[in-house]
Amino acid sequence: MNKLPIDFPLSLAMTYAGAHYDTPSVAGNDDATLYGFKVSTALSGVKFNLAYTTMDDEANFPGTFGHVPDTIAYTDMLTNNAIFAGVDAYSIEALYGFGIAGFNSGLKFAHYTQSEKGYMNSGTTGTIATSGRVGNRMYLDDADEVNIDLTYAFSGALKGLSTRLWAGYGTYDVPGEDSFTYARFYLSYKF
Repeated sequence: MNKLPIDFPLSLAMTYAGAHYDTPSVAGNDDATLYGFKVSTALSGVKFNLAYTTMDDEANFPGTFGHVPDTIAYTDMLTNNAIFAGVDAYSIEALYGFGIAGFNSGLKFAHYTQSEKGYMNSGTTGTIATSGRVGNRMYLDDADEVNIDLTYAFSGALKGLSTRLWAGYGTYDVPGEDSFTYARFYLSYKF
């Protein structure tokens, strides 16, 4: 097998997701299509991911049981994702273990843009004019989010115990919904 003439690992990936609604929330908008692309490499022990996801203007990608998203886009973050109508998302991520056995850290930044048509089709009510998100529409134009993801798997007497701290800070270019901080802490044990 021939490889590229480079001295570092390189991987390319693409994802596609499509859905068809029998009864769309906006007449005529019965299809949702998502494309994503990712480039990954590693330099000096640091893994880098650069990703782009685009969602068409017609409709949001569906979730199940009220949980959005159930699809995984390469640009997914802790709270925001690219499954809303008209959204283009760009992300860059760095992963490094600092030479500590069982430890891994990740730092990821994402920027979102959204078309006006996509916003109007991302829900059933709302207006951007003065209050940002109203009703169930999602407005992500010019939104940013940065995440830190720290994991540690114990060894020795505590083998099977692991922890994870996943935290994010996001900003929206919307009146009344400027920014937020969000964190999740996981503790698990494998018997």
